[in-house]
Amino acid sequence: MRGVGYVGLLLLVLACWIAWQVLSYYLETAKHRLSAAHHLAAHHIRRETLSEVLPLLRLVGTSDVALTRYEWESIHCALGIIFKVLHPDLTLPIKRPTLPNK
Repeated sequence: MRGVGYVGLLLLVLACWIAWQVLSYYLETAKHRLSAAHHLAAHHIRRETLSEVLPLLRLVGTSDVALTRYEWESIHCALGIIFKVLHPDLTLPIKRPTLPNK
């Protein structure tokens, strides 16, 4: 069985790069939308927990997988906080992200 060769390897690297760029785009878009939701909620529904949202959205794209996972978990946590502000009786568990160990 022959190896994939240089062309196959190049195509695999290109596909991974494209997938990473798409993921980065969706993460940044989600952060912009959550930031807008935060500002609206902060203006109309003044709750102390909203102060936790913006720091969770500050991490900007990275090529490290562990930090990307942390970024994803931070966005998910921010979304949960905003849901809890909008619906205080919601029984949604909010898992705080933890920085990856290096």
